[in-house]
Amino acid sequence: MGPSQKEESEGPDSSLVKDGVFVLTPVVSNTNAQVHLKTEVVNTSHQTAHLQLETTLLDPDGKLMSLTESPVEIAAKASLLIEQDLNISNPRRWDIDTPHLYRAFNRVKFKQKILDEVT
Repeated sequence: MGPSQKEESEGPDSSLVKDGVFVLTPVVSNTNAQVHLKTEVVNTSHQTAHLQLETTLLDPDGKLMSLTESPVEIAAKASLLIEQDLNISNPRRWDIDTPHLYRAFNRVKFKQKILDEVT
């Protein structure tokens, strides 16, 4: 099976860049939090990759708070910084007495097959 046939069946050699996920909260109130994510994805294959970047936000108890999926097209042997915006209603705010920590999960997918994921 040649490289292009492998990529068609298994997916391109693409992954999330180590330390390439950045989470910002430009607006936070008692009723809403805007979450802005920047995620770097690299395509090491010899063909353009048509992927999906899925981002899930979980609250401190592991409850799903927000989910988004973005189509991504990355040229061969290139990387791309993808920006996504999510909202959390009624966020549990972090402070020294109640350190509520939310978690973001990122997945790079090809035809619903997970190629890489990070927390």
